Amino acid sequence: KGMGASYSTEITRLKTEIVEEITINGRAYSSLSLRQLGRAFGEAEGLNNLTIVGHHHKKSHQLRLKGAKILCNSLIQTDELSTLRLPWNALGDAGCKIMANAVQVSRWRERERKKLF
Repeated sequence: KGMGASYSTEITRLKTEIVEEITINGRAYSSLSLRQLGRAFGEAEGLNNLTIVGHHHKKSHQLRLKGAKILCNSLIQTDELSTLRLPWNALGDAGCKIMANAVQVSRWRERERKKLF
């Protein structure tokens, strides 16, 4: 398989700006590109709303279960994530549970952090 798409524009934006909302449009999701995106999500400041759009026909342009597993740990690290939209991705039940858990843990972390201040 190829290396997948480069998400350098989105990654740079997440690292250099306070981004409350970002949409990642379905290009090829390789393990490498998902790990790079995941690191950027985990380090992003202010990320509240994330949309990852898959492609309705190309499986390589959908997150699927493996992609959900790769992104899950990074999304848990985002303290402020409250909305996750995943249109046109073939996650299945297991992938949906993984991603929903990531948002739940993220929201819990944000509530706990607010209690400290």
